[in-house]
Amino acid sequence: MRRPIAFWAALVLIFLAGTGLYALDEVSAAMKRILDHRGEDFAVIRKDPHGAADDISYASTLLVPGAKACYIAQTAKPHYSDECDVLETKNRAVLMSKYKQYSKALEGVSPLSWTSWTEHTAKPLGESTYVGPDHSHPAAAVHWALEGMNLDWYDLSVTFYGDGYALADRK
Repeated sequence: MRRPIAFWAALVLIFLAGTGLYALDEVSAAMKRILDHRGEDFAVIRKDPHGAADDISYASTLLVPGAKACYIAQTAKPHYSDECDVLETKNRAVLMSKYKQYSKALEGVSPLSWTSWTEHTAKPLGESTYVGPDHSHPAAAVHWALEGMNLDWYDLSVTFYGDGYALADRK
């Protein structure tokens, strides 16, 4: 009688583990597709322009799973970035779980020659995990920050930077 229970328990555990791996694979696949469009500053995946002159932003045709929206804008002339708003929560445990999931997925789809690094910020309180060819030229990052007027919720986002993008000098 114990064998069927053990069998069903093992089957449920395999299903649960498989679901988590599927979610990670889905996130990784989407991140890889977006990274593949860095070279042309995401021109192929831009749609629905909003704004005027130099302040035009676009909706992205590719979304990171779980993201509410992804917007492509010129953040460091002449280069564009594709930023995806993933999560707003008051629960730090949920935030950290998603942050680790997305960071792991991003590192998993990065070329072996790239490096990854994490930076902490004080204002606003937060953390960013970057991947890219070097510390001055990130290709993408997963960010979380404590936000709100009362610093009472967390914001999680994923940003993909156009090829050649350079971080501003930090002071």
